[in-house]
Amino acid sequence: MVSRDFPEELKEFLEKNNVPVEVFEVELPRYVRVNPRNTPDKAAFLRELEQTNITECWVTEVSEHFWKIPKHLKIANCESYKQGKLYGMDLSSGASVLALQLEPNDSVADLCCAPGAKLLFINDLLERGSITGIDVSQERLNVTRALLKKYQARQDIHLECQDATTWVPKTTFSKVLVDAECTHEGSIKHLEKFSKQWGWESFKRRVLETHEGLKELQRRLLAKGCQVVKSGGRVVYSTCSFCTNQNEDIVEWALSTFPEMQLVSVDLDLPHKKIGCYLKFDPLTSECGGQFIAVLEKI
Repeated sequence: MVSRDFPEELKEFLEKNNVPVEVFEVELPRYVRVNPRNTPDKAAFLRELEQTNITECWVTEVSEHFWKIPKHLKIANCESYKQGKLYGMDLSSGASVLALQLEPNDSVADLCCAPGAKLLFINDLLERGSITGIDVSQERLNVTRALLKKYQARQDIHLECQDATTWVPKTTFSKVLVDAECTHEGSIKHLEKFSKQWGWESFKRRVLETHEGLKELQRRLLAKGCQVVKSGGRVVYSTCSFCTNQNEDIVEWALSTFPEMQLVSVDLDLPHKKIGCYLKFDPLTSECGGQFIAVLEKI
């Protein structure tokens, strides 16, 4: 994206939140996550890309979970994609799942699970244990079910169409993911929709006017995570926003409301900024979309 084309309202919004507009000038790669149960051959995938794309192709292994390719490459016609061997997922999105630091026999709840990419990643990292996905939208849960089926996920994943803020589970969980609804301005893909689809004139309505109202939803979601996690368990709170009042402020509120919760430090083998215990991803630092991650444990 070219930040000089941003409307003044967006520039003021970013400045207020101490985000340099230059972070959006970075040409980011595209990331794909490989299916550990049906892993593609990297050389074969590269040949498929070269056959279906006329521009320069390359594949770089970022970690055991992610490969990156040039942004413009299309994978929909590649056999590896059709066969469920890989799918698109930004590196920053995967980081919130890795922050759970899943262990065998964990019981995991994903409170905003649709459309399912993070839930599928949880499935791939957890060979044993239980997985529950909650989402308020039945339509989006249907997309999640289709994704889990395509990528041969475990058949015992429990999905519920529920408002996570009022959900009352029958049990507690050792790990809880709260990837909360936010203003999404950390996502370049989301911002591109304003220039290509929605129009920048809708930025005020879609972002600025929802900015304050989201905080109550984020508080209630994180509160539910704190309530349903077991003693000794872990809650990961994440957004793709750069805003302090959707990130640090929400976490600080939870810590003051639930004294049994404590903020803990985790390290991920991915490029990021670490400010205190908080993990932050941005295009300049991490070569991926923006992401805020906080990890809380119940004493």
